[in-house]
Amino acid sequence: MPAQTTILAGCLVVGSLLLIVISWFLFQLNSKISHLLAATAEWRNSLTKVVVTQPIVVVRQAARQSRGLVNKGVLEGDSARGDSQGATTAAKSECVTDAGGGAAPGAPFSADVPKEPENTPPPPLKAEDVIVQAYNAGGAKLTQLALSFGVLNARDTFTDRTVAPRFGLLSNGNYWLLKDEGGVGFVVPKLGIVFQSSHHDTEAMGTVFKCEGYQPGYIYRRITLRKPARFANQGDLWELQDPGAIELGQPERARS
Repeated sequence: MPAQTTILAGCLVVGSLLLIVISWFLFQLNSKISHLLAATAEWRNSLTKVVVTQPIVVVRQAARQSRGLVNKGVLEGDSARGDSQGATTAAKSECVTDAGGGAAPGAPFSADVPKEPENTPPPPLKAEDVIVQAYNAGGAKLTQLALSFGVLNARDTFTDRTVAPRFGLLSNGNYWLLKDEGGVGFVVPKLGIVFQSSHHDTEAMGTVFKCEGYQPGYIYRRITLRKPARFANQGDLWELQDPGAIELGQPERARS
């Protein structure tokens, strides 16, 4: 029994020693593996930084350089445009002159076509327009200026319609003559006449004027002047140069 006990105790001691040795070996092996894994991970990280980070840095540097070139080009373009605009403005400023013909300091650039001043007075009326307005307004402004005018050979034109009428100043004439400063005569029907066939034919109003609305055998108490007739002086006579126009009002049947 003692011998068996001794052998058993020796086996336990040897086994314990083997376990200790195996445990130490496994510990050392685990430590080596951990260091190896850590080194491998570090190597992978460094490789990733080299492979990935470097291209990004290169790309960023290239982008910065590109932006720098673009900004430089924009600045240079702006500077060139500024110089061009400055030269254009200077050239335009040289074109702006004052009333005396010299350069107007500080004068703003204006369009080629100057604006018309506001409240521009209307152009003066023509003599014909003034006469038409005054006549159709009642003729009060014309009475002091008008000369009695008519057909000098009315008896001849009454008996023979082929006889040409001769016009001139006539105290009992059926026209008014208004002369301008140039000697041109403007002729209108005398206010207050009742227009009838004798005026149209014998008094030659059908020749002197275009008579709108005229019908033989009727009388017209209202006459609207559209255009005065124009006459030229020929000594004691006046010659028709440009016929006028009148508009006759409501016709009334003439009494026989």
